[in-house]
This record gives sequence, C-alpha cells and structure tokens, in this order.
Amino acid sequence: IAGKPVFTEERADESSVILPPGPIRIRTDPNRRLSHRRRSLARYSGTQPVLVVKVTDVNGLAVAGSAQHISNKIFGTNGDVETMKSQFASCSRNALNIVANRYGENNDDIVKKLSAPGVLEVTIPVSLHNSMTVVR
Repeated sequence: IAGKPVFTEERADESSVILPPGPIRIRTDPNRRLSHRRRSLARYSGTQPVLVVKVTDVNGLAVAGSAQHISNKIFGTNGDVETMKSQFASCSRNALNIVANRYGENNDDIVKKLSAPGVLEVTIPVSLHNSMTVVR
C-alpha cells in the first residue's frame, strides 16, 4: 500500500540490541523548520559516517528487508550501484562520501553490535502502531 510502512514478523536475537523498558521521547526542534520560502541546503563534505538503525517493535514488527539488504541499498556493500551513498556522492560532485563502520573512538564496540555493515538492529518495548500515531 503506497505511503504505508511494510512490516515483517522478525524477532530480535542475541546479536541484536534491545532497549530497556521505559519511555521513549522523540525530541523535535521547532527552530529547524523553515519559516521562509527559500531552500536551506546543507553544506556537508568529506567523509561522513552513517549508522542505519532497523527498529523492531514489541510485537516483532519491523521494516521489511534483512540488515544485509538494507546495508546493500544504503552503502552498496553487496554490489548495488544505485544507493544512498552513490547518490550523495553524485549530487555533491563527489565532495561527500558516506561510509559505514567508521564511528570514532568506540568504533570496535559499535561494529561488534552491527548486523551488517552500517546497520544496527534494535528492539523497542513499544508498538509501532499505537493510539497516538504510527511510529516511523
């Protein structure tokens, strides 16, 4: 269905990260919204690390696709040539290079928890469908 998230019944395993029970707060910055009609273009360049987080809810619902598939679509880790990485490079005239698995001082600890290059899977103790909204 167009505009609706696609979910699968995937359960977390011992290699996944599970968030502890408690409230999950989503903070938004109202000042980030544009109050004028002009576009505000980001000015990033160089090598930028990207971490993709695949969320599984308390009912086992998650966006469809394995961590390996998501990694391939974002970074081209399994040969996909039209990826987020390639499009950022193309649109920036190769000034922006997004990378997986380069996360600074704690790189080794983070990489150990990844299910695929650049993809961390987490389980949250709330439903993606709730009475207030759909969590996306």
